[in-house]
Amino acid sequence: MGNSRVLLELVIRAFQDGASPESIVQRYSTMSLSDVYSAIGYYIPHQESVEAYLNYREQLADSVRQRLLGIQPDIIHSR
Repeated sequence: MGNSRVLLELVIRAFQDGASPESIVQRYSTMSLSDVYSAIGYYIPHQESVEAYLNYREQLADSVRQRLLGIQPDIIHSR
């Protein structure tokens, strides 16, 4: 988001969990309040497409985890 390197997923999930824009900025101090409001302002009228994008990203992450487990199972479980 913006120049912060905070992922859209983190901002939207925090908002969905009931976090206020101000508390999201406190959680991710590299973000500006205007960036958070912009993300939420985009999300609200485009929920369906944003959710589809977030689901795609989650599936992609799961796929990468599964590949890593197949290659080196001790990497994931050693955390």
